Amino acid sequence: MKGHRFMLVYLVFHWENLDRWLCCYLEPNWFRLWWRKLWIRQDESHPSLYRDTAAECQMTETEQAEFMHDLLRRRHIAHERDLRRAY
Repeated sequence: MKGHRFMLVYLVFHWENLDRWLCCYLEPNWFRLWWRKLWIRQDESHPSLYRDTAAECQMTETEQAEFMHDLLRRRHIAHERDLRRAY
């Protein structure tokens, strides 16, 4: 039981690092894209707001356009949050 508590505490305190790792290295590509879209992260420099060229190579032109539209929308929201936090 002690090991489970330790793991839970570790995940809570290191969630940011785990989330960043999952946004970069989770496979397959569609699962990584799904993880990135779960919520809009607070930090506009978060890896979930980067272009995923590996996943884009497997998309149709329509899917790529939808992906870029969604990515730009999420980046804009994160940018606005950073501006509000700065002032």
